[in-house]
Amino acid sequence: MSDDTQTKVTHYIRTHYMVAADDANFTPDVSLFDAGYIDSFGTNDLIAYFESEFKIKVEDKDVSQGSLDTIKNMVAMIEKKRAG
Repeated sequence: MSDDTQTKVTHYIRTHYMVAADDANFTPDVSLFDAGYIDSFGTNDLIAYFESEFKIKVEDKDVSQGSLDTIKNMVAMIEKKRAG
């Protein structure tokens, strides 16, 4: 897992979804939707960010396979798509 990609994704989510810097529950493995950090409206925002920042195409199957559930899953999806 790329530390740079994880750092960018984590920073984006923290700043755009107002996650406190001292929130101990906000980890790469936490379900962002189940924990209430992101709601269904945030999905489109995340997809737009990933496509713009990382120059990838997020498809419907990526969303339905849980690739957006955790930061760890997001980073894995991004890196897989970037690798081709």
